Amino acid sequence: MLKIVLVLSAVALCYAWATPAPTPVPTPTQDPVDYFCTRDGYMPTVDVHKYYQCERIGPHQWRIVIKSCPEGLVWHQELKRCDFE
Repeated sequence: MLKIVLVLSAVALCYAWATPAPTPVPTPTQDPVDYFCTRDGYMPTVDVHKYYQCERIGPHQWRIVIKSCPEGLVWHQELKRCDFE
């Protein structure tokens, strides 16, 4: 009986040692720069008369430029251009 208990204990220890630990799931971070410049294109600002233009200039490097709409026009994100309200 003692041999069976020892064998079962050894098997349990080997199984626990061979079982890999679960991989932690990464959680996303909120970075305002990543929101605006993760791809080339245009993004809105809080001011409806302005918009951001993002341009990739290298690996993980972005140029962000704030541009203004002409007088009397506002930025329309769905159209990706300045237009009348």
